[in-house]
Amino acid sequence: MPTLKAGPGPTNLNPDDGPDQRELEDFTEPDRWNDPDDEPELDFAAGPRAAELLGFWSYVHKDDDVDMGRVTQLARDIVANYEAIKAEEIRLFLDRDDLHWGDRWRDQVDDALSNVAFFVR
Repeated sequence: MPTLKAGPGPTNLNPDDGPDQRELEDFTEPDRWNDPDDEPELDFAAGPRAAELLGFWSYVHKDDDVDMGRVTQLARDIVANYEAIKAEEIRLFLDRDDLHWGDRWRDQVDDALSNVAFFVR
């Protein structure tokens, strides 16, 4: 039984005109459905993959303390929601989670900033 692969998408966006001939050909040529040479090429060099994404969350501790931890909780909630929606892991540097007693915090902050894909301030 042939498997259906995603094609280039509809070329005809007006529903009143009916399907484009190329769309019909995509679904009427069973040999094309399983042709490995017809697979789209993926370019992973175009940017970081989601699992490699590192964000940096910058905030004022006093604001977080006054709001009873809501600022840091928002950061954690954003990560959890992103991972639930995309089913991909993302790392967000949050000092209260990533820095521990005795750590060389300046080195860790500098390292996180040098590898960051996005910054939230």
